[in-house]
Amino acid sequence: MKNIKCSDIFIPVTFLILLSLATTYFLIPSNAIKISLINSFSYVCHQNPDRSYKLLENQMLICSRCTGIYTGIVITNIIVLISKRLKKIFSQIDVKTSVIFLVPITIDWFINFLFNVDSGNFVRFITGFLSGFALLIVLANFESKD
Repeated sequence: MKNIKCSDIFIPVTFLILLSLATTYFLIPSNAIKISLINSFSYVCHQNPDRSYKLLENQMLICSRCTGIYTGIVITNIIVLISKRLKKIFSQIDVKTSVIFLVPITIDWFINFLFNVDSGNFVRFITGFLSGFALLIVLANFESKD
């Protein structure tokens, strides 16, 4: 029997979350289903309208920072699957080094929280993207130790 790794479940689920976020208002005609999706995603994101992207005037189900995190995970995974050279480079990044990619999101969050300074959705997305990248590297490092 094959051992199931965390990434065997984590990556496809993350991709499905991004796909559902992008297609919610285009493919789901029922308002009841849309409302239940909005309520479901409220457990993982504050869904603040000012901090969320909009698709065709409809607020996405998660904020720009969470969108960046999920996008970072998916795009990094796709790059690793396509490029053996980058996969080798990424596998050499240790957990301590990947934590550096978490510094921007931490600084951005503290500046937003402590000083009530709005860094904007683009900065939130980029810091989330870097964190998604770091999360995938950390996950890959823990699995390679098994």
